Amino acid sequence: MSAQETLYQEIVDLVSSRCGRQLPVTSCKRVAIMVLGMLTSHSCIITRLAREVAALRLSPATADSVERRLRRTLNDHFLCPEIVYQPLLRQLVDWPGALRQAGQLVLAVDETSQEDRVHLFRISLTYQGRAIPLAWALWPQNAPLAPGRYWQAVDGALARAYSLLPKGCDVVVTADRAFDIPAFVDRITALGWQEAKARLERYWEWIVRQRSRPLGKPRPAKENLFTMGLSRCRELLYGGIGHLGQLLLQNLYAPSWSKTWYDTQSYQFI
Repeated sequence: MSAQETLYQEIVDLVSSRCGRQLPVTSCKRVAIMVLGMLTSHSCIITRLAREVAALRLSPATADSVERRLRRTLNDHFLCPEIVYQPLLRQLVDWPGALRQAGQLVLAVDETSQEDRVHLFRISLTYQGRAIPLAWALWPQNAPLAPGRYWQAVDGALARAYSLLPKGCDVVVTADRAFDIPAFVDRITALGWQEAKARLERYWEWIVRQRSRPLGKPRPAKENLFTMGLSRCRELLYGGIGHLGQLLLQNLYAPSWSKTWYDTQSYQFI
């Protein structure tokens, strides 16, 4: 059995064991195929995934056949965040380790769009140099929203993110200036993320100081804490599954050569 075949089976077994009986084996296999396709193609474009998965020769299926299977994966009603993504996230993220390392959990709130097709609001956990999506909301780009619809989407994403975090932990929210408004800050404060507004204020005070700093004067090391940029995720396809693939591989109890095969690929999804 090749390294790719073994890794495929390990992902199937891990997803099956962590998600419980409500996820059929067929859906577990679809997740594994999608993850392997993203890892090998470094893309989330279906046609590219299909070519790479076919090249792995996990089955006699052609690239066209694999592409049809991947499209069925996107329409699999079992593969929803509540059944797959959220249970895996709760179990695979080292929450105590993340808290020990930084003393708090840092969330990144961001909005982006894919051309004129889709708009994404996303809340991510900054984790081991990556941004792991916790919750998101999608709507058509350049299309008017019904009154109140935007804040309904934001409230839903905040509630989902809140439900995933360990209770009682210190949370800091980072965002750009567009979110420094009472409507957003009040929502963060209501969740108990009390430092959000203070950090936003200190961040913009730092921006003012930087603009007034004489040229060539070095920056104090402590101010580098506020140079953290928002990570813009490349994947809009099946929100978060690229990072799910990384978490799955990081948590597999795989033979050393399987880990070596993954490490040599040097793939990033941020």
